Amino acid sequence: MSRAADLLAVNCTACGAGLDVLGGGRVIVHVCPYCGTALDAVEGYRALRKFNETPRPDTMLEIGQSGDIFGVRYTVIGLLQLEERWGGRTWQWIDYQIFSPTHGYAWLTFEQGEVIFTRRHRSDCWLSAHSAETANSRPSVWERGRRYVYYETSNSRVIYAEGEFTWVPRSDKVTSSVSVLHLAMDGRSRAEAKNAGPADCVPSMLTFSKSGMEREVYHSVALDKYAFAESFGCSMPRSYRMHPLSPMPRTPNGKFLIWLGLAGVVLSAGIGMSLSAVSGDLVLPGQTVRAADLPREFTFEVEKAGDLVSVDLRGNGSNSWATYELELTDPEDQLLFSAARGVEYYYGREGGENWSEGDNAAQLKFHAPVAGSYTLGLYPDESGIWTNPKGGPAPQQQSEIRIRAHSGLASGFALYMLALGFALLAAFPGGRHLLNRKMRMAGSDWEDED
Repeated sequence: MSRAADLLAVNCTACGAGLDVLGGGRVIVHVCPYCGTALDAVEGYRALRKFNETPRPDTMLEIGQSGDIFGVRYTVIGLLQLEERWGGRTWQWIDYQIFSPTHGYAWLTFEQGEVIFTRRHRSDCWLSAHSAETANSRPSVWERGRRYVYYETSNSRVIYAEGEFTWVPRSDKVTSSVSVLHLAMDGRSRAEAKNAGPADCVPSMLTFSKSGMEREVYHSVALDKYAFAESFGCSMPRSYRMHPLSPMPRTPNGKFLIWLGLAGVVLSAGIGMSLSAVSGDLVLPGQTVRAADLPREFTFEVEKAGDLVSVDLRGNGSNSWATYELELTDPEDQLLFSAARGVEYYYGREGGENWSEGDNAAQLKFHAPVAGSYTLGLYPDESGIWTNPKGGPAPQQQSEIRIRAHSGLASGFALYMLALGFALLAAFPGGRHLLNRKMRMAGSDWEDED
C-alpha cells in the first residue's frame, strides 16, 4: 500500500502544524519537525509515536532545499541524526534523505569536507561484521569486476529524525554497517573513465547494513563539492583530513614523467658507467712494500691541473686488518692533506656454508690542484687479527701492501646522482598514488597483526 502521489501538504495529526509533502508515493513515515511525532503516511497520517527526545541539530541543508546531482534534480525530504558509541567515544552525524521524481531516493552525508552521495545497490555480495572481525587478513569482496577492501565496521542508532522516509526510523534499533572501499580504476581507458556514470565513479564504497533481520547494500561516492554547494546554495565546511572517498588527484602528465624518468636513468647511468670505466694514466706503477719496511714515500707526476687521481692499496692478510696513514704533499712540498685507509679481509665457514667479508682493498681519490710532482707518504697505523671462535682457518697478518696510482680519471658520480634524480621523477606518480592510498586508509579500523 502507498500514499497518494498527488498529495502536496497535510496537517500533523498530533500538533496541527502544516507539513509539505515532497517525497513521492513510497514514503511511509513522516516525522513532524515541530512536535517530533512519527506519522503513518500510508494510514491517513495517524500518530504512531513520539520520536524525537533530543534537540534539533544544526544542519547544512533544510527540508525542501533542491539542487542538481549528476544532472538530476533532487529535493531534501528528510534528515536523520545518527550516533555511534565505541571505546568511550561518541560520534554524531547527519544523513539527508533526498528524492527525485525520475530517479527515486538517495542519501547525502557531509563528512570531512566532502559530500557523500549514497544509493541502495543491488548486489549479491555480502560481508558480515562477524566475518570481518574474525578474518586473519584484511577482508575483501569482488563486485562487478572491482575489488573492494575492508575499511570499517560501525554500530549506529537514530537519535533525531525529521521529514519523510521510505522506511520506519527507530531509536531503539541498532544498525550494524560494514564498509569496503574501492580505489583503483580497473584498467578503464581515459575515455571510459570520463564517460563513467555515478555507479562507475571511483573511489567508491559499498556498505553492508543490517538492522534486525533486514539487510541492505549501499553504494557511495563523493560529489564535486563546489558544484554541489553552488547548486544547493549552501556552504561547505573545511577539513584538513582526507576522506577515503575524496576525488583521486591525478598527476599531470604522469605517464610522460614515468617514461622521461626511465629514459633519463638509462642515459645518465650509461654515460656515468662509461666515464667510470676510463682507467686514466698509470703515474705510479704497482709496488709491493713489506709492512716491516714502512714508512715509505712515493713520488708521481700529474700532467694537468684538476686531474682526478686515484691511489689504490691492496693488502695480503686474511682474517686480519690494518690501517695506514697517507700524507700527500704538492710540488711546492706543502702538505695538502692526510687521510687514513684500512684494508681487511675475513672468511670462514658456518652452518655448512662458506662466507667472506672485505677484499683487502682501499682507495683514495683527490683532484690535483696544480700540475707537477706529488709525494705520497705511507705510514703504518694499527693492525690486528681475528680468530673465529668456532674454529676455522688460521689468521694471517697483513705482511705487505701493494700501492699504485692513476691520473686523468673520469668520475661518473654526478651522472649517477642525475640518474637517481630521474629515478625519483619516474617513481613520483606511483609513489604519490601509494601515499594517497595510505592517507585514505588511515581512518580504517583494521589493524594488521605483527
